[in-house]
Amino acid sequence: MVNTMEMASILENQGKPDQALATYRQGLAVLPKSGALLYNMATTYRQALKDPATARQAMKQALVAWGRNGS
Repeated sequence: MVNTMEMASILENQGKPDQALATYRQGLAVLPKSGALLYNMATTYRQALKDPATARQAMKQALVAWGRNGS
């Protein structure tokens, strides 16, 4: 079975970043403190959607999830 991060990665590689983000959000509904999911969301926002402000917010959340202060 394909996991959430694999599915989101497949969707992003198919040029479907919005669907990839929706998949990450589904994963976060189950694992709300997943730094890996948040990090991958940040990467999608920055690289695929060219949205550095939202990417920065997601990265800060990932750092907090990993036990860093996110500042």
